[in-house]
Amino acid sequence: LELNGFSISIHNRWGEQVFSSKDPQFGWDGIYLGEEAQPGTYAWALKYLDALGNPKTLMGTVTLIR
Repeated sequence: LELNGFSISIHNRWGEQVFSSKDPQFGWDGIYLGEEAQPGTYAWALKYLDALGNPKTLMGTVTLIR
């Protein structure tokens, strides 16, 4: 699967970026700075270009449970 302009970022509750990728096949494994991230809610933003080349952004939250 190839998505033009794809990028995803995940941030903790203090706004620190804990993960980012431009590869849709590469996801976050819950590790931040070499250690397991704290359980809790994280915000994510996914950006991509649609079939017509228009930029799109999706946003949401994910809960990390250990």
